[in-house]
Amino acid sequence: SMAYGTSELAKKNVLVSKLPAIEEFSRMNILCLDKTGTLTQNRLEVKYVEGLNASTDKVLEYACEASRIEDNDPIDNAVIAYASANKIVPAKQENFVPFDPLTKRTEATELADTEYKVTKGAVPIIKGLCSLKDGDTEKIEQIMDRFSSEGLRAIAVAVNNGAGWFFAGIIGLYDTPRPDSALFMNEL
Repeated sequence: SMAYGTSELAKKNVLVSKLPAIEEFSRMNILCLDKTGTLTQNRLEVKYVEGLNASTDKVLEYACEASRIEDNDPIDNAVIAYASANKIVPAKQENFVPFDPLTKRTEATELADTEYKVTKGAVPIIKGLCSLKDGDTEKIEQIMDRFSSEGLRAIAVAVNNGAGWFFAGIIGLYDTPRPDSALFMNEL
């Protein structure tokens, strides 16, 4: 039966290097895949901008200011492209700290009429930086629930005008499925 299974898989261009894997695979109930680039086009796009303590335009402006095109970061690129398409003009960037896996955020110092800082990154991290107003936590949870139900990646945005960080809003990012992803899933 192992030889038969191996030959059937070989007809579908599957190379079996460990025979016991066939038996183990047949008992599997759940298969988890890394979808980035496998099921999706690996091209992030901004789908929603939700203002919490700032307008959606301001959230987008702050997010754009906390991004840098030179880094060729997929999130930065998506934010900058969306801001540009919506005619958002960021302030002059004085200093930029790129995304760091340890801090899970970017940060930039901007200069407009006054100097201020902007940051974007993982929602729990940004939330932890900020002094939240009454009801903010519940609003953030509602936005996060909605974004996760649509399979979106969420990025929080905050600004510091010298009086501490305040939570501006959340951006929902979408990675478009590949045209053949439905076929791929059906074949599994």
